[in-house]
Amino acid sequence: MQILTGILMFFLIAGALVCIVALVFVVIRPSAAKVSADNLPALSPIPLLDEREAKLMADLTEVSQRTGTLLFAKTPLSAIVEAEKDTIKQEWQEKLCVWQVDFLLCDPLTLKPVLAILPVEQGGKREQRHKVCTSALASVDIPYILLGNYNLAGLEKAVREKRTLAGGKSPAAAGKQQ
Repeated sequence: MQILTGILMFFLIAGALVCIVALVFVVIRPSAAKVSADNLPALSPIPLLDEREAKLMADLTEVSQRTGTLLFAKTPLSAIVEAEKDTIKQEWQEKLCVWQVDFLLCDPLTLKPVLAILPVEQGGKREQRHKVCTSALASVDIPYILLGNYNLAGLEKAVREKRTLAGGKSPAAAGKQQ
């Protein structure tokens, strides 16, 4: 009888401890339901691009004007590609929201992606992001450039070459056909 009482006491104490731990997690852990405009913490603005990215953005802005494309920065991969099967669409769209394309050149009339530009940096999350992005972009035939050191003339040449290989036309070539 003492053994049965001991086992019963053990389970009662263990159950009480589990309930206490669960209660602590529920009360302490902030949930998405508790987040509202009324309880936001103090926020401060941060720059969209770091110094190196801002220089590249300025150069790409010039290139996009010369090549007749629109430039977008930090575009979520989920805005460019999507899973085709409805059964996995939601799950993959949520995963694709995490990854972003650093710079994206688009056709000004259709806003379809023409070329993605991914600055190359070794290691860490950026390298993993590049693997995911390049695989996703290649799967939907969107050309991309992994960009290391560059000069403006070389960057423009690379953009024009990639667009030509992908079937895009420069504004000069389009003007000659009209």
